[in-house]
Order: sequence, then C-alpha cells, then structure tokens
Amino acid sequence: MEIKFADSSNVEYISNSLVSEYERTNEEFGYQRYREDYNLMYKHVSKRIEEDGKFKYFVALENGKEVGFINILIDENGMGSILMLCGDRKDIKEGLIMRAIEYFKENGIQSVLGEVMTYDKESIEILKTLGMKEVMITFKVEI
Repeated sequence: MEIKFADSSNVEYISNSLVSEYERTNEEFGYQRYREDYNLMYKHVSKRIEEDGKFKYFVALENGKEVGFINILIDENGMGSILMLCGDRKDIKEGLIMRAIEYFKENGIQSVLGEVMTYDKESIEILKTLGMKEVMITFKVEI
C-alpha cells in the first residue's frame, strides 16, 4: 500500500467517499446533519488540495487504485485534527492514521483531536491502541 498527499486526480474519489460517509452518518443520526451534495464536496476538496494550505489530504493506493483517505488540519492554536477517515479495511485506516501522526510530529504537533462514529469499530480500535482519550460524547435519545 502506498500513502501519498492527495492531488487533483484524487478529488473525485475523495468527494464520492465523503458523500457516502455523510449519507451513512446522517442515517445514524436520523436526520440530515451533514450535507450530502457531491458538487459541494468536489468544490471544497478541489480548493483545499489546490491551495496547499492548512487542510491536508492523504490518499491510500493499492495497485494504483484509491482505497482510502484521511483529511487532517493543523489549526491556528497548533492543534492537530483528524477531520475524516475513510478506508476499505482496518489496515488501510491504520496506515492513514499513522501517516497523519507522522505528519503532525514533523510539524511539531503533540496532540490530535478528532471524532469517530460509533459504527466505525475499526477506527476506534486503532485509536485506542494509540491512547485515545474520550473528551466529548455525542448522544441520541429516542423519546
């Protein structure tokens, strides 16, 4: 598996993956919490990749085919964030997380925040092995 910075050739894959992930997440919430608009995703991902600014995307490839990505951010307070992680398998997600952590370390970041859906058991397991500490719990109560 190869993990590299995403470029313009990966925008379509990332945008489609975001739409799929937001559809699944909205289904879990029971309402449209996140927009599922492909054109909007394409616009934002394209712009963020072109700008080479604070948002970074890494993409995982197997035999030249995209199999996962991670979107990260270093904010103005010097905090790292994992904004989105998508991968076809646990080892892909782990590779992407480890590459992101390597990038954070290279840039002097010592703490990383992120959110993960409870249905993403693979990511939770990986993050727990890295010492994940829960700092906020989102909940839903059917009444």
